[in-house]
Amino acid sequence: MKTLLIATLAAAGLAVCACTGHATPRPTETVTVHASTAATTQPSTPAPGGQGGQTQSGQSGQSGQTQYGQYGQYGQGGQPQQSPVVPPGAPPGCLSRYLYAKPGLIQGTSTRTYLVVQFKNLDNVPCSLYGYPGVALDTGLPVHQIGRPAAEDPATPRELVILQPHRWANALLTIANAHNYPPATCHVITASGIQVIPPNQSIPLYIPFNTQTCKNIVTMTVGAVRPGRAGSV
Repeated sequence: MKTLLIATLAAAGLAVCACTGHATPRPTETVTVHASTAATTQPSTPAPGGQGGQTQSGQSGQSGQTQYGQYGQYGQGGQPQQSPVVPPGAPPGCLSRYLYAKPGLIQGTSTRTYLVVQFKNLDNVPCSLYGYPGVALDTGLPVHQIGRPAAEDPATPRELVILQPHRWANALLTIANAHNYPPATCHVITASGIQVIPPNQSIPLYIPFNTQTCKNIVTMTVGAVRPGRAGSV
């Protein structure tokens, strides 16, 4: 499936958006499409600020061992779920403030768009990424989330990624064409960006990206983080 990532970047020059101003983004969430044992979590609301499209306040825990970005996710039983923590012995989770996010290659078809989200470790020490990033679309000033968050792709199980200084990791985002759905149930809305919360974090990174989605239908899936860039410009 990943062989589709052979096209050139459809939107050259995209970079992480410095969405500061007066925006107070809600924590991005990922909807899990299969039931699992759950533990209730409460999201923390990040405060605006930071550099390179990142907000810096609101981090919690020790050594980056905060909860995953998939706040508010619900399984088939309708109960909040908590993603697993970083495996024992691994480096601390990569803090949002030390990550740079950008789009890699984009492959489009008549029914969906495949976009590689790339993460770079800007710190001088290794950190770890384990699991699925939280992904949602956003728009407006102040920036606010629109549509439903991405569902986890069960075809890509979690893999511990040790991200060395200034090295890259990636996750594949699939966006279904909103016009595939009946207008009466989709209620098409336009997005101007993507919020990406790295695994084990609660602070989003911002990527400018124009697309359409449905107001109340899940149109995106995201894969677990993998090492390397998996296509770049």
